[in-house]
Amino acid sequence: PGAAASVRNAIQITGAQLTGDYGEGIRLARIGAEMTGPGVPRFAPFTALRLGGLFLAAQHDGGARAWLDKIPATSRPGAATALVITRLQVEGILGNWPAVLAGEAATEKSVLQRMPDLDPKLRFAVQLYPWVALAKARTGDLAGAEAVIGATPADCYDCVRALGVIADLAREPAR
Repeated sequence: PGAAASVRNAIQITGAQLTGDYGEGIRLARIGAEMTGPGVPRFAPFTALRLGGLFLAAQHDGGARAWLDKIPATSRPGAATALVITRLQVEGILGNWPAVLAGEAATEKSVLQRMPDLDPKLRFAVQLYPWVALAKARTGDLAGAEAVIGATPADCYDCVRALGVIADLAREPAR
């Protein structure tokens, strides 16, 4: 029963994320964060809390930072790296572009220390670089933004969206 409830919650959170129903996502994240017991994957509460922070940020709620601060420390490298990248994404969603730029190097270093065998392009290109490119563009460094976004995969949703914003800021709507 615990596994079924946890999976159901994760699917509903994903549905809220895909439809932009951030209020429902926050509600579901709170439920997921409290799930414990037999059959509940140990990472489920962490994932729910992490996504709840993103949902709060998407609602322009600065409380997203405090929400993420409540997530218990973890020794699991994958979870720790997801959290450090999520913190940077939250700053981007909130439009705190200087914080994104200031946090880029520390985020990369933190991830590589925790997961030295990780191919940086795999994780950074789709989870970090779209936000870095947007930060560069929003702070006036269009050439830097183009260089960063140019290194991302063409099938990355956030990357394509960032590329569109960069083209708009460069006053190149046809692109």
